[in-house]
Parts: sequence; structure tokens; C-alpha cells
Amino acid sequence: MKAVFDLKEVSQSWSKPTEPKRITAKEVIAEEGEQFDLTEKSEPMFRFLRCNSDKALIEYNRAYTLKGYEQPLSRTIWIELKQTIEFSSLWNSNGLTKKLTLKKLESE
Repeated sequence: MKAVFDLKEVSQSWSKPTEPKRITAKEVIAEEGEQFDLTEKSEPMFRFLRCNSDKALIEYNRAYTLKGYEQPLSRTIWIELKQTIEFSSLWNSNGLTKKLTLKKLESE
């Protein structure tokens, strides 16, 4: 199976908070077990582990936390179709939020 994700990245300068946020967006197609999106340290941000009919299991980088969730010990989360999950990193030179949306699942 393949998963199609929308990935949006929002970056805000810590030193110049009056500057506008930088926003980038891209579509990502990943196969089960595939890593995608690199962090500032060139480590993979996400890994698409597996899916079922309407959701995908994602593993995310340890340098990021889930926005709006109690932080689990496991770095995996299920994302349902059309659902957006936000991940934040406060340890970069800028504030950084990544928004991952599962667009669709495709059979090979």
C-alpha cells in the first residue's frame, strides 16, 4: 500500500518574531516502511509503518512533540483519512510546526 500525505511546514524566527512566518507545502507519496521528510539534522521526520482501510500508522522523530496531545512514550500515531496532525519542535533555531494530513491510501 501507498499513502499520499499533504505536508505543511510553518517556521517562525525566534530572534525576529515580527517577521512573517515561512510556510511551505508539498505532497508526499510513501510506501509502507518508507521514511520521508528530513529534519534540520538530516534525520527522517516520519516513517509510514502500515495502514488499514482508512488510516495510517506513522512514526515521528523524537525531537518533535504532538501538538494538543499528552505526550506518549511511543512515537507512533494513527492518522485517519483527511485528518491533520501537528508536530512541533522547540529545539531548532526557529519555532517549527509540521502539519501532516492523510489524503488517501492507494493499493499498488
